Amino acid sequence: MAVDLGEAAASSPLPSARLRGFAVAVVIATLVLIKAGAMVTSTGSGLAYLDWPLANRSWWPPNMGLDGLLEHGHRAIGATIGLLVLILTVWVGLAEKRNWLRWLAIGALGLVVLQGVIGGLGVLERLPALTSVAHGVLAQVVLCVLTLIAFALSAHWQPCHAAPAAMVNRARWWAGVGVALVFAQLVAGAILRHTGWTGMLWLHIFNAIVVAFGLVLAALYCGTRFGDHGFRGLSRAVGGLVLLQLMLGFVTLGVRRVKDPSNIEYLGSSVLVTSHVVVGAVLFLTSSLLLYRALRNLEPIPA
Repeated sequence: MAVDLGEAAASSPLPSARLRGFAVAVVIATLVLIKAGAMVTSTGSGLAYLDWPLANRSWWPPNMGLDGLLEHGHRAIGATIGLLVLILTVWVGLAEKRNWLRWLAIGALGLVVLQGVIGGLGVLERLPALTSVAHGVLAQVVLCVLTLIAFALSAHWQPCHAAPAAMVNRARWWAGVGVALVFAQLVAGAILRHTGWTGMLWLHIFNAIVVAFGLVLAALYCGTRFGDHGFRGLSRAVGGLVLLQLMLGFVTLGVRRVKDPSNIEYLGSSVLVTSHVVVGAVLFLTSSLLLYRALRNLEPIPA
């Protein structure tokens, strides 16, 4: 039977509720940014303005069409996220005693800056696939780094539950495999969206089955073995998101179009396709959180 070690950890002071709430808000705002970026890709609006960081030599150009609004809106949201992460980094630096967490926040800020530079260079170079794919994948990495920061600031960071080493190691292994599979799927999806390569489409479809199988096994194992320690709800969330993502994947197959500026006329299809992208990001976030909790909240007992 697992032994609860949470009482000892509970004596450690928690970060302020405002800092915890702000960290969660930054994660949610990053999901909004991913949605906005996906809309730019799906509608082919990425070159609505050919200069950067300005747009037609203006911070907010007048008479924007829908494509200009999507592209410049994406830039504006990105700049806002940069400001929010800067505030989070300073706040964590002032409020936190954990050196690794302060450095992680600095690293997150660096990744956000790199993300903006890659996006800007992509516009200046007329959106080569390399920069577009790197820009999309890095957004997912930023999301999961910010999720780790939010988790480290939450009350869920403190409890530690002892269990047989074999069970703990197996939970960590399955959760790690799940995260790796989702990340590979995100990379394949980004390449597909920015190149339209048919071979990558079939790889993406095949890998979706593998990802679903791996995540369901990880969720079942963690949820059944450690359900009493907060894993049950998280495991159910992973399972539900897998089902939702598979359904959206089938819908996306029917409405997807190769990236092209003419797609601005098919806004409804773009909304559906980008929903698939965002749910994929949430699934990556949730599966990463499952791994974080398996690594942090479970203490292996030697046999």
